[in-house]
Amino acid sequence: MCDLFNDIAKNVACSMNFKYNEIEANNSLKFLKDVHILPKDAKEIY
Repeated sequence: MCDLFNDIAKNVACSMNFKYNEIEANNSLKFLKDVHILPKDAKEIY
């Protein structure tokens, strides 16, 4: 699902002459993956 969003966001940014921040997208995806693997009783992430 995140890959689909990323692909569409790139296409929309290109068609509207916006810059697509690839670094921000990658960092957001990493955060989501990190949250996904947290134990249920986690109190913090980093």
